[in-house]
Amino acid sequence: NPGTMYECYVSIKPKGMSDMRDVDYFNAAKEFFSAHKIDEQTKAQFKGGKTFGTNEYLIEIPAIELHLGKRAHVTDTPENYDIKDAEQCFNKIFDTVIDYAEAIGTKGNCLLVIGNDFFNAEFNNQTTNGTPQQNDGRYKKLFIKGMELYTNAIERLIPIFGNIDVRLCQGNHAQSAEFYLYHSLSQYFRNAKNVHFSDNYRTTQAYVFGDVGIFFTHGDENEKRTIASIPAEFPEEWGKTKFRELHLGHLHKEGATITEMGGMITRRIPSPCAADDWHYNKRFIGNQRCHQFFVWHKTQGLDRDRKSGSAGMPRP
Repeated sequence: NPGTMYECYVSIKPKGMSDMRDVDYFNAAKEFFSAHKIDEQTKAQFKGGKTFGTNEYLIEIPAIELHLGKRAHVTDTPENYDIKDAEQCFNKIFDTVIDYAEAIGTKGNCLLVIGNDFFNAEFNNQTTNGTPQQNDGRYKKLFIKGMELYTNAIERLIPIFGNIDVRLCQGNHAQSAEFYLYHSLSQYFRNAKNVHFSDNYRTTQAYVFGDVGIFFTHGDENEKRTIASIPAEFPEEWGKTKFRELHLGHLHKEGATITEMGGMITRRIPSPCAADDWHYNKRFIGNQRCHQFFVWHKTQGLDRDRKSGSAGMPRP
């Protein structure tokens, strides 16, 4: 009507998890796998896994907090970091693990965990909760690179270990992308006889190996409550194990937490990635860039002779 005035209100917010374009991740995975060729040696391994070394040992490879896609430049931060740097770090970790396993002869079992901020952001260059990130490349490029890295890594592990258990531990930067990475890999390796994916997608996980109980979650929630809640959430796993550890990430530094309380040791696993603008300006710098892995004995716990390995990253 003439003379009538209208007032409108508009609320704008970042897309949430429910708005994620899930089909795009599946399409990216399909694109990658359609171009990825399986060599004859890997095909042979798919038909039946071999058993190497002794089944009394397990090598645990915690989720690698790679932040694939993070961008940092030495003119703004102490170190460069981009897709190529992240790829170099990732491959060095698996080079070290495989060399270590072959050298010490404990190649029977492997626990491979995927997630823990492996990706730096979701498809919209934001974390899962909407914090903007500086990324190096398109999200499809990053997702396909992540598929390539873990596909090649698992193919390298198949002829080394008699049994490979793969688990998911989502971080707080890219929960959606990490889930689709994990699920896509599970489909790709579904015929590999010695590779086993779990359909348990909870953010806190438990894994039992003989008398050993390994619990893991990203570690961005309340640490004390997380530690206290483990026996309540996993009474069966807790009750039948003697050697228990909770492995957390998130803080990007080794030794942030190594405590023993109530029959369980809690450790923070460090990150191999470099500091970006945010970490630099907040003065979170100088942490040792590395990734840990652990050797477990089925009845004696953490191997005290071999202890754990560490794949350190080269400084510029």
